[in-house]
Amino acid sequence: MASQMFRHSSLWINALEFVEMGDSNSENHRIAMEIFSEGKKRLAEASQIKDGLGLGHQVGSNVGGGGDDELEELVLRAPKKRARGRPTTARDKAAYENLSKRTRHCTKCASPDHTRQYCPNRKAGTSKQRKPPTCSRCGLSGHNRNSCASQAQLVVIQ
Repeated sequence: MASQMFRHSSLWINALEFVEMGDSNSENHRIAMEIFSEGKKRLAEASQIKDGLGLGHQVGSNVGGGGDDELEELVLRAPKKRARGRPTTARDKAAYENLSKRTRHCTKCASPDHTRQYCPNRKAGTSKQRKPPTCSRCGLSGHNRNSCASQAQLVVIQ
């Protein structure tokens, strides 16, 4: 598999370099087209013998020597159908967007080891005591509206 990929990649790299040189001016374009047509004629005879290592010769491949149309279909066409299911709002982020979250630190002593809540420099008993719950229905403290006894009595009476 590695030799197959090397063979394919080296062809692509050399072809791209050749195209870049042939595209530099009109004279180079003419020369490149002559070399391409001559090279295609020479390769047509030699390409009749296949060793099975080409990308078009893989088992189950749909480029079975059918010509340029099938190769163009593989290389150029994107899938037309959308994937099934509900679309996602997530997107692939660029490398510069995947930055780590900001560092947390204590606002009292600026140490990155803990937050202000667990600071060893914090005085004991500095947090406010919670108020006891007060019922919004009857106004008594010690319970809330959901557990109010006056509500339970109203339900029983009705």
